[in-house]
Order: sequence, then structure tokens, then C-alpha cells
Amino acid sequence: MKTRIAQRSAQEGYNTSRLPAFTSREKAYLRGTYDYFGVNMYTASIIKASAEPPIGHPSFDLDAGNTEYQPSTWDSSYSSWLKITPWAMRKLLNWVSDTYNQPDIIITENGVSDSGASLDDQIRVNFYRSLSLPSNKTGKNFEIKLDCFKKNAELLMDVAACKCKLHCKCKCAKDRKVPEIEKAFLLDQRTVRQMGMDRIDSETTKQLQNKNLRKQKSLL
Repeated sequence: MKTRIAQRSAQEGYNTSRLPAFTSREKAYLRGTYDYFGVNMYTASIIKASAEPPIGHPSFDLDAGNTEYQPSTWDSSYSSWLKITPWAMRKLLNWVSDTYNQPDIIITENGVSDSGASLDDQIRVNFYRSLSLPSNKTGKNFEIKLDCFKKNAELLMDVAACKCKLHCKCKCAKDRKVPEIEKAFLLDQRTVRQMGMDRIDSETTKQLQNKNLRKQKSLL
């Protein structure tokens, strides 16, 4: 990407690349300072090479120089751009883990859209069931908090009434009407599968900071 944008910038008449570069000092300062790797992921596409686009007004598509598409055979959601591709999440997490030396990974955004017309949400149940692959299939175990996922999912129905500081530790006694199919899915997640779903709270942040500090000390 850096080489490509630099080449196109030169052909467009720029003295330097349109893509700013870190100095050696900035690189040294930033190295190892991350706390975690946040991932937003909703859908996937297939990319193929295309003919070199002409030099013109700079744009993302011209810099990319490829063709992106989603096969019509892929399952569709309620959003035109969002094909349902839960299998891509595991591929992405594996790539991030291998490329960046197994950092702490937090899935900050992920999901699938529907019309919202029914609570009998089979599309979303199937989506998360396909997403949550058992860790022993890949040998990689991203730290997971299933109880927090279950409680957070339940709290979506009456979060305004909750007085607990941490939703994943909520002990409020409430009557919730959870559709049977979703209840069965959540129970299955607790006993069979593993899923990286949880909110970021002060306790999690402190744990990440302490882990990063230990990592830095081990490099000294």
C-alpha cells in the first residue's frame, strides 16, 4: 500500500507521498505501547486484481487498484452491503494473532442486521452459532467470557432498570421473556462453544494494562 500510493502520488505531481509516514523516532516511541487490538468486523468480500486505473483525482478506489465483490450465493442480511460471512471472523482473528505476535484482541463491533420485525431471530442465532467455532479446531484460544455474554444479552431487554456498575456482574432479579430458541442457543454457548463477546470495563482495562506492563518488563 505504501509503495503503491507513493508511486501514484509521484505520477500525480506530488513531491511526497499522500500517505504520511512515521519517522524512525516515532516508530521507536510507539513500538510496544498498545494495550490491545480492537477489531470491527461485519462482512467480507472477494478481491481480484484489475487493470491499472488512470492517473486522475486521488480516491480510495484508484489507490486500491482492484475489484471488490460479494457473490450472490452468499446469504444476505437486511443491509444491501452486509453479506452474512461469520466464517471470515476466525480468519481475521487468526491473521491478526499471527501477524502481531498474539496481542490481546477485543471484538469491538460485530453483528448482522435484520428488519427487527420479530423476536424469533433465527438469522442472528445462526450467525452467532456459525461465528463461535470451538477453539480446539484451530489451536488458538482467544480469552472468552461466556457468562458476561449471556448476562449482557439478557440485559438488552431491560438495561435501563439495571443499577449494577458492571453489567456482566449484574445480579438484579428480573423477569425476562427470552424466546426459547435464543435461550437454548445461550445454554449451548455456555457448555459447548466459546465466543469472544464482552464489553470493555475498568476491570478489564486494568488487567490489560498489568499484562502489558509485565510484557514490557520481560523485554528489558
